[in-house]
Amino acid sequence: GIVGSELAYAMTRTGAAVYQSFPEAGNMGRVLPKYLSNWTTKQLETAGVHVRPETKVLSAECADNGVQVHLSSGEELTVDHILVAVGLEPSTELGDNAGLEVHKE
Repeated sequence: GIVGSELAYAMTRTGAAVYQSFPEAGNMGRVLPKYLSNWTTKQLETAGVHVRPETKVLSAECADNGVQVHLSSGEELTVDHILVAVGLEPSTELGDNAGLEVHKE
């Protein structure tokens, strides 16, 4: 999402190795048209973010050398820190009840 992407981008500026995973085929794929999702994904990669599309974190465990992260792709990463930024779904109930036009996509 937006917050996770901004944080991932900012962390690359500190020299950290940054990995970002998301379940969609492209960054912010649930909220952006495909061409913009592809563009934002490319921008993150250009900035140095190691993007893992169509990937979820299955588990994370503390280890002697950091945190072991197990991804749905089968990949395992050892990292120093984990940042979780989960997306939000808008509540349209108020708009519905007020008779406003609401786009649910």
